[in-house]
Amino acid sequence: MQGKTASSFDPDRPLSIFAYAYTSAVGVAILMFGPLVIGAYVDINGMTETQAGYLFSLEMAGYALSSALVFAIVTRVNWRHILLAGVFIAVLGNITSMYLHGYAELAGFRFLAGLGAGLLMNVTIVSIGLTANFDRNYGFWAVTQLIVGAAGLYLLPGRISVYGLAAPFLAVTILALLVLPLAKSFPEHGRDAGVTPNKHNRLLLGLAGLLGIFIYYGGQAAVWAYFERIGMAAGINPGSVGSILSASIVLAVFGASLATWLGDRLGRRLPVAASMICSAIGISCLWGVQSVYSYIIAACLFNAAWYFCLPYLSAIIANIDSNGRMLVGLAIVFPSSLATGPALATYVLNDVGYGPVLWIGLLSLPAGLIIMWKAAARNSA
Repeated sequence: MQGKTASSFDPDRPLSIFAYAYTSAVGVAILMFGPLVIGAYVDINGMTETQAGYLFSLEMAGYALSSALVFAIVTRVNWRHILLAGVFIAVLGNITSMYLHGYAELAGFRFLAGLGAGLLMNVTIVSIGLTANFDRNYGFWAVTQLIVGAAGLYLLPGRISVYGLAAPFLAVTILALLVLPLAKSFPEHGRDAGVTPNKHNRLLLGLAGLLGIFIYYGGQAAVWAYFERIGMAAGINPGSVGSILSASIVLAVFGASLATWLGDRLGRRLPVAASMICSAIGISCLWGVQSVYSYIIAACLFNAAWYFCLPYLSAIIANIDSNGRMLVGLAIVFPSSLATGPALATYVLNDVGYGPVLWIGLLSLPAGLIIMWKAAARNSA
């Protein structure tokens, strides 16, 4: 992104970098807890797996709508006001959901919770795009998300067994309220676009990058949404499944930290391609999984590769972007793919097994890589 900020605010202050990273972790928390939440919908609230999948996708649809709203207002509305609105909406949706149990009554409020969480995430994405070293800062952004996710996956299973879905919903509410004192650490506005060379080429590259990211991310989200159910179907006890998923998030922290350390030393194509190969191996380990060891390998490879790749995906768009609009497009793509992937997985799910879901995850890897290949060049713009 080019040009000067509308004020003297420094987006690279350490407290600001922390605020972006922590708030992004709040925005994505319910996704990180997704396997546990979907499992609780089925095991505690008595929903079918199809209902649970659609309810989760509905929350991601709220996420996607928030991105479309931010896309429309990002150049006209104070970003801190968007942030505060996100906190209020997320808290309202999650607190109300604590007292509801049925599919129909939860649907609207889970959509609302997703809308609030999406507003938080959008503000962090565009804010990091203003920083000088976005490759490194997107890595720190991902690491913080993973730390919060790992803590939740470790602590929540026991609480869910006692308190039901009130446990994850209350956890997200508390995390969201802690964003309030950080609001002044966010910029109020973006930067002026200035003169943009090769505008048409940038647009085409940006759109290709966004489409490739959408396909890849949606496929991985489809598999992640049913990771807990796959483990349960393999006969692994719920406590062990939660511990394994938590451990896999720790490995994902390593993956994201490695991306933070590497930055763009190897460019972006090689790290993205390598991560997708590891993802394919991890997903393949889930086919007919019958041992806890295969499940551990699958979970650890899957999450380490996914979160190693994530900072590079964000940096691909930031590298092309000249005025912030593409970054807002990225903020649309992430939640849209998170809504589409699990919904598609739910649609193809059958009584035979989770094979169709795994195929979605596998096929999304080469398809996404091919489409984003040109955009992922070091100096693509």
